[in-house]
Amino acid sequence: PPHSGVLIDDLSLETVPPRRPVEAVATQLVVPMLIGKPHNPLCGVRLEVADSVQPPPRLVSLRGDLAGTTRRSDIAACRVLLGGPDGPTMPIAPVGAAGPPAETLQLSPPHELAVGETWLWVCIELAEEAALDHRVAGVVTEVELAGERGPIRVTRPEHAGSAGPAIAGAVPVPAGGRRPGGL
Repeated sequence: PPHSGVLIDDLSLETVPPRRPVEAVATQLVVPMLIGKPHNPLCGVRLEVADSVQPPPRLVSLRGDLAGTTRRSDIAACRVLLGGPDGPTMPIAPVGAAGPPAETLQLSPPHELAVGETWLWVCIELAEEAALDHRVAGVVTEVELAGERGPIRVTRPEHAGSAGPAIAGAVPVPAGGRRPGGL
């Protein structure tokens, strides 16, 4: 009958699983690593910050591994750069830097995250004596944020590989066809 109210006969209440305020997904480009280029993208992480997070989280550190790298001494330096889905963006915006990595990759780029997507790329500079037939590989495995109880595990899509590209020289090979430590 009119003006008698609304009949709701099919209503159910369900609990919503808690959503992490920040999600982290690893990504990787397969591109040649060039000797003499200071920003070769090695691996990246997409951080998705929910709009309900207040105050915005601050990145404390990125951790990863270099499994698949032939020789760590081929890496002269590591940097964390801001970017997008296709890699670091221009102009280069360094967020953090470190010297040659140890057994594991650990960088501490202090950076306040904005709501939405933030792409961070671990870029390397190859040593001048890097061998042309060596491989450089890496992946970000954990992200640590200020105020969180522990590190956030970075999820890896099934299609992401752990092996990076072969090193390709951007400097001419000297007469005789040999470079120190390489072909």
